[in-house]
Amino acid sequence: MNKLVKTLIAFAALLAVFGIASWATSVPAYAQGNNPGRDVRVINTSAESVPVNIQNLPAQPSRPEPVMASANIGVQGDQTFGSTVIYTVPEGKMLVIEYVSYRTNGGDAGNDHSVSVVARFGGSNRVLYLLPQGMAVGGFGPQRFFAGEVIAYADSGTAVSVQVFREDPIGAPNQVSFTNTTMTGYLVDAP
Repeated sequence: MNKLVKTLIAFAALLAVFGIASWATSVPAYAQGNNPGRDVRVINTSAESVPVNIQNLPAQPSRPEPVMASANIGVQGDQTFGSTVIYTVPEGKMLVIEYVSYRTNGGDAGNDHSVSVVARFGGSNRVLYLLPQGMAVGGFGPQRFFAGEVIAYADSGTAVSVQVFREDPIGAPNQVSFTNTTMTGYLVDAP
């Protein structure tokens, strides 16, 4: 029995040492982050999920919405100008135009074409002139083309238009030259 008592005393002494060590090394709890009392860290298993409702957070900026629009403009042979709306910017949004390309055909090699994109920004019409980068001869006569990165903006509600100018008429009204224009960019929330 003497051995049993000694074992129990030793076990009690060991528990006392662990208890004192735990009490002596304990630290107060602190909240995470810079705002004590507001941030909470929950540790649990996925089987013990805790529903969380986050409130009073600042509004997150919306992601840009991609835009791609194309238009084909026909200019009668006895005319030198054509125009069409390629895209209308939705209310509450602003359009950022990043890339424009066009290909125009018809006429003779000496009859120059120019294409422009017109958009309203900051309360005024802004014109982006796109001069041809090259010319190729195809089945419909000389073809001029442009493709490149641009930076242009259009206000909320703006009808973005494409205009085609031709130096001289190419002939009869039934001789139509066509210009195909493509524009890409993205929408952001209007400031």
